[in-house]
Amino acid sequence: MSTNHIRNQLLAERFGGSENVPEELLKEMFPDEKERKEFIEQYKEAKNHTLYDFALCKGESIIAKGVDSNGEEVIVKLRKKKVLIQHTNGELVETVVDEMIPMKKITKKILVKDAQGNMKETTVEEWVPVDKTTVDVAQLIRQNQLNEIKSKNISMAER
Repeated sequence: MSTNHIRNQLLAERFGGSENVPEELLKEMFPDEKERKEFIEQYKEAKNHTLYDFALCKGESIIAKGVDSNGEEVIVKLRKKKVLIQHTNGELVETVVDEMIPMKKITKKILVKDAQGNMKETTVEEWVPVDKTTVDVAQLIRQNQLNEIKSKNISMAER
């Protein structure tokens, strides 16, 4: 995936679609009218889940969403991780374990090249690991499971 594609996708997501990007920003990012029209046509619908895709590596998935003790939005990512375990006889064995990583979204400023090669400052959102003392992962997972049960209207007998 090219840097321009990622930049364009993030820009469209930030404004909920290319058609919502302010005209002055469009002209600044895409001085060439042809590029501007291509961007608007290609990124009309912003997929909100693509930010999660950037945060996930192979073997990872999102298992819960919620808020931490500071009230900030948090996701809990499940990651498969290889570790070495030492048996009592001293033998090392490689095994795969599940690791839960709480993450929150931050906004940061980055520099990107525009169509003329000039560096412009833009804002992007990124998921980063959270200080685990502010997040009760088990509580987030429980709440997500309860919300899922409520949304599906599962009867007491099925639970």
